[in-house]
Amino acid sequence: ENLLLTNGGSEAIALLLSQIRSANVQGPEFSLYERHLEDVVGDASMRIRSNPNNPIGTLAAKSERALVWDEAFYQLATGTWSRGDWVNGSHVVGSLTKLLACPGLRIGYLITEDERMMQACRKSQPMWSVNSLACAVVASSLELLDLPRIERRVAELRRSLVELLASRGLESLPSESNFVVVPRAGDLRDRLAERGVLVRDCRSFGLNGHVRLAVPDEDGLERLEVALSQLGRLSGRQDNSIRARKSTGTPFRSGAIMICGTSSDAGKSAIAAGLCRWLSNQGFRVAPFKAQNMSLNSFVTEDGSEISRAQAAQAFAARTEATSEMNPILLKPTGDRSSQVIVNGRPTATLEARDYYRKKAELVPVVSEALASLRRNYDAVVIEGAGSPAEINLPGPDLVNLGLAARESVPSIVIGDIDRGGVFASLVGTYELIDRKLAGTIKGFVINKFRGDPSLLASGISEVTSRTGVGFLGIIPMLELDDVDAEDSLSIERLAAGQRRHGVAHADGQEYNDGLAATVEVAVVRLPRISNFTDFEPLAHDPTVTLRLVGSPSELGTPNLIVIPGTKSTVEDLLWLKSSGLAEAIDRSVRSGVSVLGICGGYQMMSEWIDDDVESRMGTVEGLGYLPVGVTFQEEKITRRRKGRSLGEAIEGYEIHHGIPVGVGAESAEPFATLTGDPGESPEGIFCAEFAGLSIGRADEGEGGFVAGTSLHGLFENDSWREAFLRRVNPLRGPSFGFSYPDIRDRRYESLSKAVEEYLDTEAILEMLGLGRSKR
Repeated sequence: ENLLLTNGGSEAIALLLSQIRSANVQGPEFSLYERHLEDVVGDASMRIRSNPNNPIGTLAAKSERALVWDEAFYQLATGTWSRGDWVNGSHVVGSLTKLLACPGLRIGYLITEDERMMQACRKSQPMWSVNSLACAVVASSLELLDLPRIERRVAELRRSLVELLASRGLESLPSESNFVVVPRAGDLRDRLAERGVLVRDCRSFGLNGHVRLAVPDEDGLERLEVALSQLGRLSGRQDNSIRARKSTGTPFRSGAIMICGTSSDAGKSAIAAGLCRWLSNQGFRVAPFKAQNMSLNSFVTEDGSEISRAQAAQAFAARTEATSEMNPILLKPTGDRSSQVIVNGRPTATLEARDYYRKKAELVPVVSEALASLRRNYDAVVIEGAGSPAEINLPGPDLVNLGLAARESVPSIVIGDIDRGGVFASLVGTYELIDRKLAGTIKGFVINKFRGDPSLLASGISEVTSRTGVGFLGIIPMLELDDVDAEDSLSIERLAAGQRRHGVAHADGQEYNDGLAATVEVAVVRLPRISNFTDFEPLAHDPTVTLRLVGSPSELGTPNLIVIPGTKSTVEDLLWLKSSGLAEAIDRSVRSGVSVLGICGGYQMMSEWIDDDVESRMGTVEGLGYLPVGVTFQEEKITRRRKGRSLGEAIEGYEIHHGIPVGVGAESAEPFATLTGDPGESPEGIFCAEFAGLSIGRADEGEGGFVAGTSLHGLFENDSWREAFLRRVNPLRGPSFGFSYPDIRDRRYESLSKAVEEYLDTEAILEMLGLGRSKR
């Protein structure tokens, strides 16, 4: 009673739309929809949506809703019969013509649980619309179909087709179906037709200049390869100027783009973040992605997954919630040759580098599934590479650079840092060192950190394009932007050294200047294995704070506050702290009234003892004894977001640790914070006004120094709490005049977005993403 067989999918569409009459169609879509409608309306709840999209071939996100779903190619794209949207009140139409590869059979269908709609369609359908021969063939064929096998076969042949096109300089839009679209194809259709190969002109979809190629079998691929070889390398006809190809202005749906650099610190992280913000500003849903990241700077998502702080920052730039799919593999170094391996947000093992490379092939599906999930749920995914894509010495499959781009049919951009020198050599060298299939993914070069007249680069750009066939998408000047949420501790050191205060506004709209005297001096211990150093970036940007990183007793000086930060190797860094003499120097400072704060690993070091058979496997070790607490390490890592109050202010932060503080004692100790959550309120950390039997002040009196420890990262991002805490450190400190770290960070991403818009060919980038033009 919910299924109606029809004379092909076209009759199912005609019957249904003749009853609906008015609906929403967002192109590009199958032109037959509008032909059977009296009116195309803007109401999104009335949308007609092909899934996968016809003509592009991308699948709809799970969260998408539509009144009518056309699943003519769904089985070929997914290996399953249907998404089942009729249970949500939608009408679903489909076709067996494509699946059975028998156009003359003419078998389509309509599925709906709307009884009134079904009766109306049955009544208006001509008698004997579906012939008996077709019914007989379909009945026997359904028993023979192996949908998963068919989907795998289509995907395998599609990859071969995309690789063949790329080898001839033809980029194809991302597709999950049995066809791919080649944009800006010029007269390719006519030239192939002259050689006995027919491809579809896409003008009926509103895509002028595009062609669509059905996925052929091996014989068809061979015929296409011969025909293309007779045409020569088609990319040689592209524009070699700094401004790359112009957009067709056609609104496509979703895609992905990879940002690689010829070296580390070429600027790919910043450009990826800027592109995330720019795409968000254009009205697109955008997500960052980095398949594998090596960093001690991590972040905890809402579901307790641990990912790189850099991808969390890019998610902030994209105005979306960070998830584990954005960084499926995180490597946290535990030594010179070993790292803790975190997969999908959870630690799995600690491996030597050689052992990890042996296991890389097992992680390819992890990366592919994470990226596929993002591509289903976002309009665009900005993929950041790692290091250089030409690191040909590394064994195993490439998880993070152009190998990933080739496997997932993603176009890539390669950035060269001209400030280092040799930018043209690095671009050409990268292109020449990599495999030709990987080189085929590179659709544009970018020169970054340029100082001077761009016209002086014209001859070099022309030569590079002549040698590689790759055009340039832009030249980005040296941007004077403070580091925010960077991946390495050099950024915080640069901020600490410069203590840049310009651009931070008073509440009355006036700006600070470089002559403003700081009122709180903070010394952060530069541990050998320091982690989550972004905890201190708000302090580095606060114009009322002087921040220093210290690595020896002679550098300690007389600050108002000493911070022992987080570390990936608590016991090893504790032993270093003692052997370096810094522990003794901190003792003297505390006795003179200087306050000390330990965060996570630093908090654990300040305990009376540490029992560690997990991280260092050294057993029980004597701590610094600053706080009346012990620490026991457990196998399971705690990663969770927390909320609560501290010093009378609301706070948010996150925990990442194996060590568990136990046995808090001493009358002078009080909780650092009170946290909320299941099953209720709970104390966290220690705020202690007594050190080694010496009274150094009372927290409630707001006088003298203190020793304190907390497991919470990210506390200084809470503006009101940071203000209260710094005033507790130095009661004479004046107000910060409304300084807001979230505003500082947001302004940086807006500046990066403006740089992307001003200096890069955003129209060409939109085309690579299959987005055509901005929504705004």
